[in-house]
Amino acid sequence: MDSLSTFDAHRILFHMVQQDDGSWLDTPDGDNRIESQQICGPSMGDVYWYNEIGEMHRIDGPAHESWNGVVYWYINDAEYDFNEWMTLVPISDEVKMMLRLQYE
Repeated sequence: MDSLSTFDAHRILFHMVQQDDGSWLDTPDGDNRIESQQICGPSMGDVYWYNEIGEMHRIDGPAHESWNGVVYWYINDAEYDFNEWMTLVPISDEVKMMLRLQYE
């Protein structure tokens, strides 16, 4: 049997629902919530962004926005700190300035 991808594991454990903007929102309801708390902490509305092959990925903001305001920056499943991520993404200086104001 094939193992689950990180994306599929998150989707199943956290009852993730795809949003109109392409992001995935985990919902705090469902029978697996207790199990997911034991494995990964509380599921209270985190938002995840994935590329078309299921890797955590976003080039216009954080790929994981935690329920408590902590954000994580990913490109093709590789995590970066904010400043390193900013040097790698192909976005305008104006957008970068707006992200700095929001997240620094």
